[in-house]
This record gives sequence, structure tokens and C-alpha cells, in this order.
Amino acid sequence: MATPAALEWIDAPDLRDATSHSVRTEFRAPDDPEFVPRGDAVLVAPATFNSINKCAVGVNDSLALGLINEALGSPSIPLALIPWVNPSLSGHPTYRPSLLRLEAAGAYAVMPESHDGAAFDDALSAACRWLATTAGTTVPPVD
Repeated sequence: MATPAALEWIDAPDLRDATSHSVRTEFRAPDDPEFVPRGDAVLVAPATFNSINKCAVGVNDSLALGLINEALGSPSIPLALIPWVNPSLSGHPTYRPSLLRLEAAGAYAVMPESHDGAAFDDALSAACRWLATTAGTTVPPVD
């Protein structure tokens, strides 16, 4: 079986070992049991133009979107987004209403101060702190 494209940049065995949970990359079939345990929180980083707009209208055509949509439908699972959208797309007429719709549904959006790696990293740190506080966990130290 080929490695799913989404996992080409992730070391799935290391991630499994670090979390003590299997790494899921495929939808479960309707008759399959629910994935357990459910996560304590969901972080979408980067939250792309496509993902923000699809989630805002409930499109559920990938495992990642399905997990985000389930978190939106489960108030006990905090969801943080770090939008990473180029300036042209951020001016598109659907983008801002979609982001506002997700925030109204309970998502916490952390907007990077600028469009560079350091600003993204700062937003990521802020989102992780919010998620840890909201989920009642601690943020692991960065090596």
C-alpha cells in the first residue's frame, strides 16, 4: 500500500510512538467502530483558504475535514485555527464570512501578525497555549 500524500512529511511511526495512538489516514467505514480515544483538542495549522471555506459550509470530503467538522459539532473539543492565506485570497468575498462563521461556531482563530515564518510560529505558540488551557492539559516543551 502506498503512503498517503498527507503522510509524506510526517514520520507516522514516530508520531504513533510519541502519542501511544495509531495514526489514522483513512475514513472509517459506516459499520466500523468509532476511533478511540478522541483527541483532547484540534489544531488546524495552517488553515488554508480551501479548508476554511469548506469547513464553513460543512464539506466533509477528507479525513482532515471530517475531524475538523466533528470538533465543530462537539463543543467539548476545542478547535484552534491558524489561517495562512495569501493576501489576494484573503480579500475574496467568501473568506472573511467563512472565518467568522467558524468563529461563531466556537473555533478560535489566531491570525499571524504578518505573512512570514516567525509570525506563523508565534501564532502557533499562542494557539497551542489556548488549546492547552481550554482542554485542561499542558503544552509540552519544544526541543
